[in-house]
Amino acid sequence: MPDPIESAAPIEPAPAPAEPAPAEPAPARRRRGIVLPLLLGVGLLLALAAGGWLYWQLTQANAQIEQQQRELDEQRDLIDQKEVFGAAMQRVADNVAALDGLPFASMVDWNRVDGLADRGWRHRWVAKSLEYDIKDAVGAADELEELRAAATAEAASNVTGTVWETTLDQLGSGYVSTLMEEADELCEDDVLACVDWADPFVVHVDADDSAVESMNDWIRTGVAYHEFAHVLQATNPEPTEETLAVFGGDLERMADCYSLTVLPGWTLEHKVWINSWSWWDVEVGYGYTCNETERQAIRDWNAKLGVVARPLGS
Repeated sequence: MPDPIESAAPIEPAPAPAEPAPAEPAPARRRRGIVLPLLLGVGLLLALAAGGWLYWQLTQANAQIEQQQRELDEQRDLIDQKEVFGAAMQRVADNVAALDGLPFASMVDWNRVDGLADRGWRHRWVAKSLEYDIKDAVGAADELEELRAAATAEAASNVTGTVWETTLDQLGSGYVSTLMEEADELCEDDVLACVDWADPFVVHVDADDSAVESMNDWIRTGVAYHEFAHVLQATNPEPTEETLAVFGGDLERMADCYSLTVLPGWTLEHKVWINSWSWWDVEVGYGYTCNETERQAIRDWNAKLGVVARPLGS
């Protein structure tokens, strides 16, 4: 008999194929390619900032150096200008010293030369002002040198060929010139000669009156002394004002007394011989012969006249 059929184990249905497990997400990749540029950018910014700071520091340093250089240059310019000004003022001082003792006090304008010295001191730190001071100092020195040169030339020549000029050159050391002309209009009178106080270093001689037959060189010489007294009066106002009181304020009487005191043998009355039996009686001056008291006043006045050199600015 066939073996009995064993009960077969129930057939379980085959399990459904397992669904594949969801794939695990891939690990995130590090973005090294982005971080590096960022780091480089930050470094560049820092480097630029540092470079900018260094540049600013360098700019500041350069500016300071340039400022210091400008200040040094300005100091050098000031030193140079001071030396130029000092040299010009030394020329002024030397020329003033050369005039010392000349009997014309107003020949040196002390207000001007002392003012120049004072301005130079006040402007010693002001370059622009020093430029003007230098120009004025050089101008003053040039004028004094030209004055001295002209006097030397005048004293060495006799352009008019007259005793007038010879006498005045000797008395004035060449600083007083002689002009032969028609002088009556300028002198506002019929005169032999006169001095215009607006320009006292010129004696104006009337050429026609000087040439008349009744004139001679001795009279011309004495009248030249009289006119030179007017030059002294005009160029020494302070002592003249003091002495005029002795002569009642009369400038002409004072000038007559000067010639009578200073020129030996001079008188106001003259006999000019025409020939052995005829002559001219000539009177010059203003008709008054001064006494000894007045002559002593002239001597005292004469001793006070003239340029007295001293340090500039004192």
